[in-house]
Amino acid sequence: MDRTALAAYARVCGWALARAHARSGDAAAIAGYLGSGNSLDRAMAAFAEIYADQNDADSAALKHAVDTGPLAGMATAATGPEHTPRGRSGRYPPSAERPLETPRAAGVAGLAFALLFLASLLLLRNQPSGDSTAAEIRDFYIGEDASRITLVGVYLAPFAGIAFLWFIAAIRNLIGDREDRFFATVFLGSGLLFVAMLFISAGAGGALMAAVKFQGEPVPSPDTVVTIRSLAFGFLFVYAMRMAAVFMIVVSTIGMRLGILPRWLVAGGYCAALVLILNVSYVELLVLVFPGWVAAVSVVILKAGRPPVHVSGSLVSRDA
Repeated sequence: MDRTALAAYARVCGWALARAHARSGDAAAIAGYLGSGNSLDRAMAAFAEIYADQNDADSAALKHAVDTGPLAGMATAATGPEHTPRGRSGRYPPSAERPLETPRAAGVAGLAFALLFLASLLLLRNQPSGDSTAAEIRDFYIGEDASRITLVGVYLAPFAGIAFLWFIAAIRNLIGDREDRFFATVFLGSGLLFVAMLFISAGAGGALMAAVKFQGEPVPSPDTVVTIRSLAFGFLFVYAMRMAAVFMIVVSTIGMRLGILPRWLVAGGYCAALVLILNVSYVELLVLVFPGWVAAVSVVILKAGRPPVHVSGSLVSRDA
């Protein structure tokens, strides 16, 4: 078979194989998933380069075994550095370099965030109300049990923020190289601002307790307690929840476009985000919407299995 015939034969085989794979699913859905870019082309080219290197290495190992003695020596020869897939250049082609990957266990970060956030919120909520008397406020700040509960809530808030950062990393790892710059900017910005507002709210909520316990400051007056409590609630309900809503909208949009989130979760994310954005009250139960949604997304990530291998802007399953 000459070169022209071989090329034609390869094209026919490739067409037949592509046709067979296309018939295994919805051809339109497969075409939509691949898009109009050249990510798949570059991935296939990178795979072909590596496979060619492997063929060269196998051929050299077989020849070495035949030349030097029984074929049993083939295994030893194949382990030499000159017979590895990296044999000719000493490293894999740049297009096939594998980046560092976020561990699959990062999906648990969303569940950890939800639990830590709720625990911190409940513990910090245990403070004098606006109609508390001066005696009740003094007993709260001087007493040991109540103060310890509040301080535990203050110290849990940073861990909730750290878990949320890991959750952001898990989402980015799930998106991979299909990430859009516009959505990535809003995604990271809203997530980081939410963490910042969470820290400010928790810091304000525990500031008076820390001042009394650690700095020897006098017990605050009822007016001061009301002011600081309103400040903490404002940062949480007005600013943090708005940033959370933007984060939910962006993640839901990305999940819908890439098909990485189920439709019910995407629809729920949009509805919950609209509620958080349009809400103008201090209904405390609305704070539970965001951690609940984050926990649901984390469960989806965990059920999806291990993340795919990224090869030069493409996605290749580990189990392929």
